Parts: sequence; structure tokens; C-alpha cells
Amino acid sequence: MASKVEETIRHWKFEDRVGGLCFDTTASNTGVHAGCCTLLEQKLGRPLLNLACRHHVMELILASAFKATFGDATSGPDVQLFKLFQKKWPTLIKANATIINDPRLADHDDGRGRPLRLLPRRPQRQETIIKS
Repeated sequence: MASKVEETIRHWKFEDRVGGLCFDTTASNTGVHAGCCTLLEQKLGRPLLNLACRHHVMELILASAFKATFGDATSGPDVQLFKLFQKKWPTLIKANATIINDPRLADHDDGRGRPLRLLPRRPQRQETIIKS
């Protein structure tokens, strides 16, 4: 893949204009020795800014947090915590469930640029200045 990207960069005469790479975090892109990013830096003869996809970076962070909390992470359907939750689901009293309503989350999006619709927008804070 690095060869084709390099070929395209040189064909378009962008060798001096490329300053960074945006990519997902698969080993084929990020590998230290044979990853596409490493090879492109070698072919262009300089380091480039690495802009890993935010979605994929968050997956790595969450996988590490999950592993630290629950043990070896898995990508399969056999996560014991989820199996226990599934088993207990019929006995949960769902009428008492509430939606998290934390105003600190109101300005965040769902990772795709869409606002979180379950959380109401916090009211604009109005300040009153009292002059004496």
C-alpha cells in the first residue's frame, strides 16, 4: 500500500506538500517496521505528522480499560459480564430506570458529529451584575 500511495504522491507532484498522514490504527498502517506510515516516511525521507482516527484510538483506549477492569478483553460474544447482564435482564425493574442527565455531557456529540439527543441542552447561564 505504501508504494501505491507514494506513487500517487509523486504523480501529483505533492512530495513537498505532504506533512501528515490520517489513518486507522491497524498494524498494517502503524507497524514500526513495515507499517504503511513508517514506509511512507522512509520513502519521503522525513517524519510525518501521524493523525490516527479518533474512533479507532478510542477503541484502543476502551479495550485497555475493559481489560484492566474485567481481565482479558475479547472481541467475541462470550464476555461473561454481558452474559450475566443478559441472564438478569428479565428480573430487572425497568420502570425505575432513568436516563443519565449530567449537564457536563450536554455539549458532546455521539462521535459522528450528531448531538446526543437523549440529553437535554443545559440552559444558558445568565449572570446578573449588580452595581452599587
